[in-house]
Amino acid sequence: MLIQPSHLLSSPSSGVDSKSDAVELSEGKICKYCGKEFKPQRIYAKFCSRLCCWTFRNKAKGKPRLELDCPHCGKRFKQHNCQQMFCCRKCACAASNHREHNRENKRNRMAIDRKLFPEKYRRIRSKHNRKAHSALKAWLFSKLGSKCVRCGFSNVLALEIHHPKNDGKQHRQEFRNVKAYYKDCATSGRVELICANCHEIEHRLSKTRGGARKHT
Repeated sequence: MLIQPSHLLSSPSSGVDSKSDAVELSEGKICKYCGKEFKPQRIYAKFCSRLCCWTFRNKAKGKPRLELDCPHCGKRFKQHNCQQMFCCRKCACAASNHREHNRENKRNRMAIDRKLFPEKYRRIRSKHNRKAHSALKAWLFSKLGSKCVRCGFSNVLALEIHHPKNDGKQHRQEFRNVKAYYKDCATSGRVELICANCHEIEHRLSKTRGGARKHT
């Protein structure tokens, strides 16, 4: 005959013998809410059902259970807890699938509208791009000091990026998007921040020196 070790017969953490646990499970308990006798499935069970459990907790929190109409099937039901919105899990799952189906239909309609009305979505996209570019440009100016390195002018409306080595075109062609280009400008030291007047003077001087070059 197999004999179980002593440490399997009792749980030292709870201090309760497994034999006494089996006796408690075999005996009936009184529900803490409705007073009905029930056979517990766990040692520390206090309620005969989940309905009694949630009703007791809601009353303890001062939140009464309401009678609502199920938004999916329209059936009148009484809440098990204060957060219940549907009469059963089947209605809750069906409503969730319906919402996902509506989202998929909306995405399909937007894809069709983009093909039928490209100008409308082009305007929306260009507006979004302008906002993103303005925010990225403001971040770059803050990294470069937010003022002209020549005269100290600090109004961002008149500040511009200048490439002292006249390599602006080559510098921009090294990157596939503006975000990566601006990040490199903030860390590489290949550009400087000057005002529009100093920028114009710089290029006018370069023309008088014989190096007629475009703004970079």
